[in-house]
Amino acid sequence: MAMANDPESMVAERMAALLPELLMALRRRTRRARRRRLAVAAFAAAAPACWLAWLLAGPGAADPASPVAAPAWTIVRDDPAVLARCAVAGTMRPAWFVDDDELQGLLRDADRPAGLVRVGERVLVAAAAVDPWPGERP
Repeated sequence: MAMANDPESMVAERMAALLPELLMALRRRTRRARRRRLAVAAFAAAAPACWLAWLLAGPGAADPASPVAAPAWTIVRDDPAVLARCAVAGTMRPAWFVDDDELQGLLRDADRPAGLVRVGERVLVAAAAVDPWPGERP
């Protein structure tokens, strides 16, 4: 006869007590796996349909009120009108092209300080000599 404290009977009682909990865990695991498979199948079926709808809708179909943006630049290759608009009118004054003696004479005539400074091979013009002439602004 089995005793109340027999190890085999204690194991059998413990297994009998755990059996409903183990069966419930197994059912949850099975249901979870079934739901996961269903979700993957639904996504696999819906994704191509959504992608196709997005392709057929085209750009800007989501918000018809939004204006179509113009390109920020235009490539122009051989357009004379564009070149004419970009041309800068240059100013050439003969007084700009003088030699050292003429420059000193122009500065003396205008009561300006002597403006040439020679350092070796370099010729520098003093800032006091090249200030805008009175009444003339650049």
